[in-house]
Amino acid sequence: MAVDDVIINEVTVRNECSDFDDDDDREDDGGDVGVVSISSNKGNISNNGRIDNDVNESFTEELLSFQQHFTSAEAIDCSCGKMFKQHKVGHKNARLDLNKIIVSCEKCGSCQHAGCVGYDLTDESRGSYLCPHCYVTEIPIPSGATLIITPNSIIHQWLDEVLKHVADEAIKLFVYKGVQRQGYIQPRVLARQDIVLTTYETLRAEMKYVGLLHNKFDENNKLRYNKKFISFPTPLVALEWWRVCLDEAQMVEKVSTKPADMACRLVSQIRWCITGTPIQRSFDDLYGLLSFLRACPYDDRTLWSKFMQGAYEGGLREHPCWVISRLLWRNCKRDVIDQINLPPQSIKTHLLTFSPVEEHFYRRMYQKCSDEALTDFIASGLLHF
Repeated sequence: MAVDDVIINEVTVRNECSDFDDDDDREDDGGDVGVVSISSNKGNISNNGRIDNDVNESFTEELLSFQQHFTSAEAIDCSCGKMFKQHKVGHKNARLDLNKIIVSCEKCGSCQHAGCVGYDLTDESRGSYLCPHCYVTEIPIPSGATLIITPNSIIHQWLDEVLKHVADEAIKLFVYKGVQRQGYIQPRVLARQDIVLTTYETLRAEMKYVGLLHNKFDENNKLRYNKKFISFPTPLVALEWWRVCLDEAQMVEKVSTKPADMACRLVSQIRWCITGTPIQRSFDDLYGLLSFLRACPYDDRTLWSKFMQGAYEGGLREHPCWVISRLLWRNCKRDVIDQINLPPQSIKTHLLTFSPVEEHFYRRMYQKCSDEALTDFIASGLLHF
């Protein structure tokens, strides 16, 4: 796709060529790379995010703060890998695509296309621009949002339940699908939400976008040339969430898994684990939950092994049970029976007759289980003859 200079009332701006009728007018004569410059003429912004020939004066004054000039294509570090080149085109119907405007990070000076980093220039509350790499090095942005992490199979159930109890217009709900699928979402956009829904599968994928360094700051970068396509870090770690909830929290019981690692990296004021099976195989399954909850001092593996797991498996269960009882809030069915709308229970008994072969295998398995149970009872001293 060609890229052109558009002449708007004697001021040159760079714009991707998508709205020109005459292809013959486009001619590449080389030149420097530059960020958009816009004249301060009165005009309107169209609904599709483009500026027409007449540019709104107040909006132009805001955009002028992004005006920069560069002499090397290396100055633009964007995930799309596209660079602006200089072309001479004058067209009365030319329009400027806001998504192609280059914005400069106020901290490191790196530049990206506004559309590629989700930076909405028409949003009055957008704040100053920081590139994705600088965002994760700053103090996390305080947010009143609740991040809910759930298995992919039941995320739609969460959507239905939220909309069932809260009017659609009364809540800001965002479904986060990850940098790879959704592109980079500005942390301030996520911070303005009431509820952000995502999945464990997304957390697993986001681990590839944690701790990414910019090319110019990566001391271990041995490449002869910088990468053309820049990977942006995940915005999830750039926020201080009000609350993070793990639904089916047994998914993070193994702290070595990627979803568990990513969940523990999230910054929040409140942490919830929601599960019906906090222990599946052994008492050690609880360590992953306490690690996410940051239940000091038992989120330390050494202290957990000595004072919790070791004590419990050694028969000294009073202290471990006391600790867990201070963290656990159990809901029984009788507590929520009026909310789940279960139909009346009915019991129907159907008697089946085994075939001769089925009867044979059933009796053999029955006898085997009975003998093993009897042996275990005798060995444990619970049964005496």
